[in-house]
Amino acid sequence: MGDTDTAFAVLGPSDMVGLSSSIRPDFVWNLPPSSEAYPVQFRLLAPNADGIPEPIHTAELAYKAGITKYSLPTDVTSLSPDIEYRWQVIVVCDENYLSRSLNQELAFEIVAPDAMLQQSLGSATTDTQRALLYGEAGYWYDAIAQVAESAELEAQTMLQTL
Repeated sequence: MGDTDTAFAVLGPSDMVGLSSSIRPDFVWNLPPSSEAYPVQFRLLAPNADGIPEPIHTAELAYKAGITKYSLPTDVTSLSPDIEYRWQVIVVCDENYLSRSLNQELAFEIVAPDAMLQQSLGSATTDTQRALLYGEAGYWYDAIAQVAESAELEAQTMLQTL
């Protein structure tokens, strides 16, 4: 991917464990334009009995430049609150040398929103309003997911800011 590999980014907080209110959160990342169709792998990890993260879901995806939003399939067991999950996006640049793959990873937890946030969300009328409410409450994954594929111009501007 050459000089453009710095444009590869998983979207979420990198300096803390991010929050989601959903037991099936959406994951969003950005890949730079590429003349190659590199394989992309999404992995979701949960701690095993010893606390070591291990894959609980893996998906092979096509390379798509720009913003990608991935939702967990319905056959994946719902996630549980108060567990620190990790998610990874891996771009396999050379299948013969997996150590050359580009890998980004973030952590998140599922936390139910309080009644005040739920009430505010119920009165929000746009994706941007919902994203702001989620973001102000610390639910970064929900905020990003609200604007990731929104057609609203205001939402697209917010996504660029996030």
